[in-house]
Amino acid sequence: LWSQSYDRDLSDIFSIQEDIAKSVADALQITLGVGELGRATGMTRNVEAYEAYLAGRSMVSKLGKENVIAGIEQLEQAVTLDPDFAAAWTVLVGAYAVASVSYFPDRGDEYETKADKAANRAILLAPESVPSLLAAASRRVFARDWTQAEVLYKKAYQLMPNDYELNLFYGYFLMDVGRSRDAMEFNQRAVKSEPLFIRPIASLG
Repeated sequence: LWSQSYDRDLSDIFSIQEDIAKSVADALQITLGVGELGRATGMTRNVEAYEAYLAGRSMVSKLGKENVIAGIEQLEQAVTLDPDFAAAWTVLVGAYAVASVSYFPDRGDEYETKADKAANRAILLAPESVPSLLAAASRRVFARDWTQAEVLYKKAYQLMPNDYELNLFYGYFLMDVGRSRDAMEFNQRAVKSEPLFIRPIASLG
């Protein structure tokens, strides 16, 4: 149905992705949203920053001390290359928090301070972005500012009620504050969004 070669300058990888997606979609007579990636709120147009972001996000998700440190280095490289790359700042928030709590408690204050700064940067750059709102909410939870955390979760929910991470983390938050019946509703939403992921299933259980 579709066959075409692409030999181009990688100065704008997002445009190439969009062209390929459009060709495939036209051949299959379906709609693909790949081209939206480069236009997403908080995304970058810097290819090197984007590659560092992908590498860093992947490493952090694998966990483990060495992976998390390597992931942080990649993500910090991403925001150095593009200081306005809000999506990378939001992943850095979680990476710093994991480093602080799970792997480097002796450097906890340093990493927590970095996490706060990263969250503030993300919400400044993309105040209407769900990842930015979740990152900011996570810092409010850490500070035990429950009221402001819920304000941020609710704002994110109004923007994207079916977002998997939003429903998962809002469910965690509701459990933390003793509202288990409400938490179940959001855990169920998360399971519905990503039925093969273990975390919402375990949380619901």
